[in-house]
Amino acid sequence: LLASVLDRSEIRAYDDIRPAIAAGLVDDTETDLRFRHALVRQALIDDLPGPVLRSLHRSIADAADDAVAVVHLELAGAPFTEADLDRIADRAHDLMRVDGRRSADLFELVLEHRDDTAARAGLVRALLQAGEVRRARVEIEHITNRTDELAAGLALLEVQGAVDEADPELIAHLWEVAERTSSGPELAATQRLLAYQA
Repeated sequence: LLASVLDRSEIRAYDDIRPAIAAGLVDDTETDLRFRHALVRQALIDDLPGPVLRSLHRSIADAADDAVAVVHLELAGAPFTEADLDRIADRAHDLMRVDGRRSADLFELVLEHRDDTAARAGLVRALLQAGEVRRARVEIEHITNRTDELAAGLALLEVQGAVDEADPELIAHLWEVAERTSSGPELAATQRLLAYQA
């Protein structure tokens, strides 16, 4: 990663960092390089001018895998490219099952920068995963793609049914959405599911 960020060969990048290792500022663990202490790292960061720091974060984001990239994209600040927003949305999907709250935060970041129905539906599912049923219900109102709205609404009903009584207004609304977007066996299956939730 360091070689990619510095746009040098690995040997040259290691030569560049060797004085910091000799001075005891950086540890070489043979698998990675780490600042010896967070305060050393912070002191170096504090000395960088804002544009240089943002550029550094952007370079790290471009060279890193998605988990690391998202953090550095956030630190680099806006404006995000469409590719950046796609990476953030992909990471949000990856996190949904293990960290609903972080997943929701990332979907919200995407939605701050573009109108994205799939991200809105992902936000609903992430909020449900994080146990934020009321917020998920509010977010469903903002979904404009009826297929995504139906999928998110059904997920919400499933959670509501497990926690307490399902929302009859939501069931009626989803019934209408299903009639407008589905037909045949798919419509019948959706209506059976909605009737079961009622």
